[in-house]
Amino acid sequence: MNNKIYYFDVASSTKPYPEIIDLNNKLLEKYYANSEAIHSLGIEISKLYEKARQKVADFFGVKNSEIIFTSGASEANNLAIKGFCFNHLKNKGHLITTSYEHPSVLNTFKQMEELFGFEVDYLKPNQDGVIELEELKKYLRKDTLLVSVMQVNNEIGSYNDLKIISNYIKKHSSAYFHSDITQAVNKIEVNLDDVDMASFSFHKFGGLKGSGCLIKKNRVNLVPLINGGLQENGLRAGTVNYIAHICGAKALTLNNNRHNNSNMEYLKNLLFQAGIEVVSQKHIDNIILIKTPIKSEVMQNALSKYNIYVGSKSTCSNKNKDNSNTGKVMNYDASYCIRISFIETNKEDIEFLVNKIKEVIDNYGIKL
Repeated sequence: MNNKIYYFDVASSTKPYPEIIDLNNKLLEKYYANSEAIHSLGIEISKLYEKARQKVADFFGVKNSEIIFTSGASEANNLAIKGFCFNHLKNKGHLITTSYEHPSVLNTFKQMEELFGFEVDYLKPNQDGVIELEELKKYLRKDTLLVSVMQVNNEIGSYNDLKIISNYIKKHSSAYFHSDITQAVNKIEVNLDDVDMASFSFHKFGGLKGSGCLIKKNRVNLVPLINGGLQENGLRAGTVNYIAHICGAKALTLNNNRHNNSNMEYLKNLLFQAGIEVVSQKHIDNIILIKTPIKSEVMQNALSKYNIYVGSKSTCSNKNKDNSNTGKVMNYDASYCIRISFIETNKEDIEFLVNKIKEVIDNYGIKL
């Protein structure tokens, strides 16, 4: 029996790299004190923690004071959007986001609109899942306070050019620009020169769960969502999860040497030959969403019997049996789609995946 694991769901989460597991265990064994303690062990931990902060700052070309560690991208997105809006509660104002954001962004904007009285416009992507500049031009106003556009869509893998978007925003308004870069980090180029805030999670590229980051330029003022101590420049109180953050900073640099996305074209050719349709043609080399003639839940369960693990729509929405939000916006039924995502793979594994997808479909008596 073949006990090999065929993991094609890295858009959801990745296995921590061996180096990260080793580092985590070593840190847990030695550094169990509170990083805020003023005794020598606490100070030693604090120094390691700040080195990790500097490493993340250097990676993105920002200042170490602009790195705020969080529990993950969802918290980072909430802190960026709510923290910004709460600073403008007196006069409210106009906000812009897209209609196919991750739920941690989209639902936060809806809350700002429905409970706090902000005016929100939702940009629609084109047929390839890309936000065109003409769409932004329709809604950007002189009094717009904040614009949030994801760099890579977590479901279909389509990507937006942050530089073009940010340049237009800065030229035609005084709005701040935030981007959820969770699916972009260590997959495509991320340039934050004109981005005011950006959010991501470390477990998407070999780090540990429970660790994320908000990059907030010093020019942006936020109201903290978690009050207490003065951790993270007073923006995120609570005992610091420094071990996960230190591991995350290391994973950033490790991941650069592990990407193998040259097999995406090979996968697409096999899918085309099999008659399997791809939802978006403009996607990064690590994420692709395909349509199947049977329910995605059925397909996932069937593939699992062969130790093949794929995704379906946004993992955060899997318990919702309805069509995904991106599916509604892009006019496809996500309940009949599976997401294939990978960092390291080979042609043999890809062939095994496609053959088993075809086999499952054949077993249901469906001809492609």
